[in-house]
Amino acid sequence: FQKPKNWVAKVNGNYITQDDVDNVLKEYPQEAQQQLKSNPSILINQLVNQELLYQEAKVEGIENQEDYIEQINKLEKQLENSKRQLLTNVLINQKVVSSISINSDEIKQFYDQNKSQFDAYEQRNARHILVKTGKEALTVYNKAIAKQDFSKLAKQYSIDPTSDNGGDLGWFRKGQLVPEFEKAVFNLSRKGSISKVVKTSFGYHVIKLEGIKKVPAQTFDESKEQIKKFLYNQKQSVSLQQYIEDIKKEHNVSLNTGDEATQADKEVSQVDSQKK
Repeated sequence: FQKPKNWVAKVNGNYITQDDVDNVLKEYPQEAQQQLKSNPSILINQLVNQELLYQEAKVEGIENQEDYIEQINKLEKQLENSKRQLLTNVLINQKVVSSISINSDEIKQFYDQNKSQFDAYEQRNARHILVKTGKEALTVYNKAIAKQDFSKLAKQYSIDPTSDNGGDLGWFRKGQLVPEFEKAVFNLSRKGSISKVVKTSFGYHVIKLEGIKKVPAQTFDESKEQIKKFLYNQKQSVSLQQYIEDIKKEHNVSLNTGDEATQADKEVSQVDSQKK
């Protein structure tokens, strides 16, 4: 093995080169790179330590241990899936994405035909506590109106996944929630208001309004990038589906509906009967 000219360290028979150091350096944020360049021994020691551990693992026979082999098999499957996905993405980019374009007339037409989507609207922010029964909800409601910490109550009582963050639902507008819940939360008059018990298909809710804000109408100039992205994704979806339908005609595709397996079972059964 020929000794590399730009080697910076050697661990037994293995050399660490300046190229290795430079490759590791690229993984750090830009602001950290200058500091590391002025003190390269940090990275060199890091690579030496990694090499020492690697060589020791080889000596210990880790490669032949079941746990290591299982993890390697998982990594190989992940790599194979990633390669398949990459190959597919390249095909889609070449055959579908490259032919898609959105012109300014299409964007303006969409804006004019869907102006209500860009009108001013109100957003609300709320927390809620979801429980299974009306009795539980009434207990929670009484605690909430007694000024107990709503976030802590949510963590204690709520069966909704949002309980982990104190029942926080974030910001939403009309049309994004189930009707009963939406009606209750938009009927609350001011920040800090707490609803009476609200029943939905999910269970029983107690809601606290955390905020109200007005979102102004969006002009065409403010909306055009958003519209362009939407139209682009829409075209891509349609074009991809059409491309799949086209290439499907050139390939043999069959779905196992169970008929073949049923027929095979019948044939085996007939053969067994004849033997008897």
